[in-house]
Amino acid sequence: MVAERVREAISAQRIPHCQSALGHVTISIDVAPLDAASALSGHTACQKLIRVAGKALYTAKNSGRNKVASAACSIAESD
Repeated sequence: MVAERVREAISAQRIPHCQSALGHVTISIDVAPLDAASALSGHTACQKLIRVAGKALYTAKNSGRNKVASAACSIAESD
């Protein structure tokens, strides 16, 4: 919900952007929560979280931009 409010607020500013199909600045936001148990695995969790968040961001951009996308991130014992 927070990411969607931020996306809406940026779009509502109508900042001119001549190279945008919408004619103004928009953003795509990725959200990738990490559960507390997975966070305890340290560096491995950070690396996976970045990969998952990056995939979510490109999903948002490839589905038309100006979107919020999310993906769950959990570090399994085998990761």
